[in-house]
Amino acid sequence: MEVLPGVHAITVGQSPGPGLFPPNSYLIVGARASALVDTGWNQPEHIRARLDYLQKIGPPPLSAIIITHRHPDHMGGAGAISQATGAPIYAAPAEKPAIDQALEKQGIAVRVHHTPSNRFRLDLGGREIEFIHSPGHTLGSLSVLVRPDGFLFTGDTVLGMGTTVVNPDEGDMALYLQTLRTLLEYEPTVICPGHGPLVRNPRAKIQELIQHRLEREAQILNALRDGPKTLETLREEVYPELEPRLHTMARNQLRTHLAKLQKEGRVALEGDRYRLVS
Repeated sequence: MEVLPGVHAITVGQSPGPGLFPPNSYLIVGARASALVDTGWNQPEHIRARLDYLQKIGPPPLSAIIITHRHPDHMGGAGAISQATGAPIYAAPAEKPAIDQALEKQGIAVRVHHTPSNRFRLDLGGREIEFIHSPGHTLGSLSVLVRPDGFLFTGDTVLGMGTTVVNPDEGDMALYLQTLRTLLEYEPTVICPGHGPLVRNPRAKIQELIQHRLEREAQILNALRDGPKTLETLREEVYPELEPRLHTMARNQLRTHLAKLQKEGRVALEGDRYRLVS
């Protein structure tokens, strides 16, 4: 459905995890060309639904498939949609190896065609797409700003509801916070997230996410004031009432915060215990 002038949301498929909405794809329509942001899961019925919607909308032709990051609920259908439409795939340089590997495992010959530099612009006719490197959720996460409208497409960097997971094996908390501050500078008018509803108050939402992470960091530091602690003890103290099914997620968020604090020289790991650096 058209959710903003010249922007269509195609929401198909299952949620990737607890508390999340199904993945959103967005068709951005210009005067001469259009672009698809994210492609959902690699499941035939999901791919067919997206292709049917593109066909229903009709011209202008699809000239770009933009992948915000490597996760399968965002890039899964990229190869099949590229083959069906002839549109090239765009992704950040840091994500290309993982996306290409995933496409190879699917048995699809298509690979990422273009790795645009930060702030590169693509002209659709009457509106431009600006690529914004947005590391944090993954090291190669990408956001897209539509000019002159100010519509910002964030993948999982900013969600329609809730907060973003930053896992230690593929993300970085310091970079995530810097990305959020960078996105504020663009002064978006609306955020089109990878999951959930449009965000109509972008500045407040981004500031909320920054504050949430800073408060979590303060909780960790406060928990360490009375002596060294294991990751599991920190999890119990920082997330005291969390459902057991979310404990792994909590541990991963703690690891990412602690890695940031270690790099900053504020926390050290000795054996299996974290301690404050005096």
